[in-house]
Amino acid sequence: MTEPRADTRERILDAAQHLFAREGYSAVSVRDIATAASVNLAAVNYHFQSKANLYREVLVRVAGAKRERYLAGLRRIREENPGDLEAAVSGFYRMHFEDTLKTEEGGHFVRLLVREMHHGRQETAQLVAELVIPFWREVGEAFLEGQPVIDPAAATWIVGSMHGQLIHFTMRWLKAHPPRGERTDALGETMAAVFPPLADDVDDYIDQAVAHITRFSVAGIRAVLAGPSHPRPEADAS
Repeated sequence: MTEPRADTRERILDAAQHLFAREGYSAVSVRDIATAASVNLAAVNYHFQSKANLYREVLVRVAGAKRERYLAGLRRIREENPGDLEAAVSGFYRMHFEDTLKTEEGGHFVRLLVREMHHGRQETAQLVAELVIPFWREVGEAFLEGQPVIDPAAATWIVGSMHGQLIHFTMRWLKAHPPRGERTDALGETMAAVFPPLADDVDDYIDQAVAHITRFSVAGIRAVLAGPSHPRPEADAS
């Protein structure tokens, strides 16, 4: 019996997503993907035409899935804790770490994003911007809904600061605890020395990271909301 084309396509995407996240775009060949997916090269070419197209599909796939999980989680957090800033911050961070550090798909998104941020190609830069900027804008709007943020610039600073903490504490764990089969690289060794993990058990790590950055973020958000608006550059008078 011939395997359904949809199943073949999903197998290729699954294999490509795993390999691209682990090795990076340049280090993975179409043959590697075909072998991992247990298909022939012709099947990859039939469904995606090129490695570049396949990579674009992987980026769209992981970003879309992450977006849906985050927005659904934020809706649930707000419904359970209406108007409670600390509960919203804590719930948001915990949702992120549970998704990113304890599920393979969530980890793939961060690894692909970080690789693109630091080693991305010109061909995918626009796509990443189109995927990530609206995604974080939606997350920020959903997170800050109900909070007294008057100045949109303040909201941008808040979401950007939270995003920076998410990336740092996520990579702090991932670099110290690489997935099975992936060796610790020089950056991982350096990061582990400068920023040792808070705990070696992932649940303990999440508990400690969430507790710390919730205190830090809530204090910062309240200070921003209570302070003056962020200055805007004056229009060119010439």
